[in-house]
Amino acid sequence: MSQIFHKSMELSTNGKGFYEITKEVESLVKEHCQQKNAIVLISTQHTSASLCMQEAYDPSAKEDMQTFLDRLVPDNQAWHKHTLEGPDDTTAHLKSILTGNHLHLAVQEGRWLKGQWQGIYLCEHRNAAHTRTILLSFVLSS
Repeated sequence: MSQIFHKSMELSTNGKGFYEITKEVESLVKEHCQQKNAIVLISTQHTSASLCMQEAYDPSAKEDMQTFLDRLVPDNQAWHKHTLEGPDDTTAHLKSILTGNHLHLAVQEGRWLKGQWQGIYLCEHRNAAHTRTILLSFVLSS
């Protein structure tokens, strides 16, 4: 029989960028999985922010990721119709499509089985500061 439960965490952003949340996620995994095997689904409850698992060792990697997204999906384009919340409205949603809103983690004996350089980022796609909610859903094996 499996045990399923949910925990949420909030993160305040200062506007567009990649915010590393690896340590916070690892802490929750350690606290709630203890010595068990599990699958943890992490999701953001927003459509203008996303999540990604990516290089977390060299800070220049996240700068390159941000530059890539900004070049691929620039703000304030003439064809953007969804601009109710500003010139970054459509842009934020398109970037979220590209990077996704959920991740899953494999946990063995209480430890997240990650690659050496992997980290988890909340990707804020809006120019203004926001408070973002991230939901972690734990499926523990018995």
